[in-house]
Amino acid sequence: LSALAAWDARERTGAPSGQGLMVIGSGGGVSVLISDAAHQLGLRLAPLADATLAGLSATIPDAADLGGAGNPVEIPVDRMFGDLDRMARLIALTGADAAVSAILLHVNLIALSNNYDDGGVAHWRAVCEGLDRASRALDKPVAIVLRNGSCNDLTEILFRSGMQHLALECGLPVFGQMAEALCFLRHFRDLRGRAP
Repeated sequence: LSALAAWDARERTGAPSGQGLMVIGSGGGVSVLISDAAHQLGLRLAPLADATLAGLSATIPDAADLGGAGNPVEIPVDRMFGDLDRMARLIALTGADAAVSAILLHVNLIALSNNYDDGGVAHWRAVCEGLDRASRALDKPVAIVLRNGSCNDLTEILFRSGMQHLALECGLPVFGQMAEALCFLRHFRDLRGRAP
């Protein structure tokens, strides 16, 4: 399945010039674990340009308190998804970096559900629409991982509606497990050198 998704992404985006992966996460330090797992699969993180790093610092003013602005970048779920313009700027800014060939964005659904009185259900549709717009504005794939979708009833609702909207309606590469997303990105990398 990840190979088919990679071929579809390759057909949509062409062959981006960058050679590295950008990881954006919604807190919890998981991005560091993703970076290690990506390395084990032969994927490397993109070294970001100074202009991109400066842009990240401007977009996330308290980046130093959050572990710094770099690759990977971690931002608490309320700051990333509570401000959809910031989320779009993060994706656009890092996607514009010449060293980046793909973005892996992971969403901690339990953290999202804990930040809203209704479990995030009402706001989630707007987040999904923002992710779709930001992803379509790039000529690079954005692989989205919906983590912790089976923790409780609310996260299951968020997971199902996210899959419905992002994957089925928008056609974006969306995964429930990090390993699936990394397999997709490895397949995408391997297809990059082939003619469409």
